[in-house]
Formats: sequence, structure tokens, C-alpha cells
Amino acid sequence: MKDKLNMYEATTNCFYKGAVSLLSREELERLKDIDIKEVDPTELQELSEVRLHPDLPVQERLELFLCQIGNPYCFKVNGTPVQVSFVGSRKTLDEALNSYLTNRKDCDRM
Repeated sequence: MKDKLNMYEATTNCFYKGAVSLLSREELERLKDIDIKEVDPTELQELSEVRLHPDLPVQERLELFLCQIGNPYCFKVNGTPVQVSFVGSRKTLDEALNSYLTNRKDCDRM
């Protein structure tokens, strides 16, 4: 497993620390409030370039996802800037990302 992680770290520039260091609630709120119209598109990360290690637990994949994507509310999909928001949903960002990462793990194994 350690060799797989070392290879993974080399391709993502995100390093597995063995502990989750997620963004604070305040930082998530600040990122959520950013207006995508005011963001330089070249500064946004491409979602398709995010690499996840499917054998890691969800919490650790979440840490690596956040490390690579930067702002989980603003990123690019196929070169198009997108902004994520939750309207009329009781799901938190943590729950939505957890669901996404769980589904992505299943897809990565196919």
C-alpha cells in the first residue's frame, strides 16, 4: 500500500499524512461565497484531473480531493468553469462529497 501511495503522491502533488486536515467551516464558507465571475478561469482546477486512490478510506480520499481541487465550490469540468451550490437540499458539502467519492471509488474499480 505504501508503494502505491508514493506513486500516487508523485502524480498529484498531494501527500498522504495519515491524518485528515479538512478545511474549517469558516474557510468553506469563504470559498462558497466566492463569485465565479470574479475568478480567473486559469486558476480553477479541472475536475477530470483529480486523481483519487480507490483503496483509501473516504475521509482520506476527501482530504486528497480537497488538496487537488482547491475550492470544492468552484472548478472546471471539461474546461468550463462551474460553481456548485446546494438549493433546497438538506445535504451538507461533507455528505455530498462523501457520496461523490464513494460513487467514484466504485467507478474507478470498473
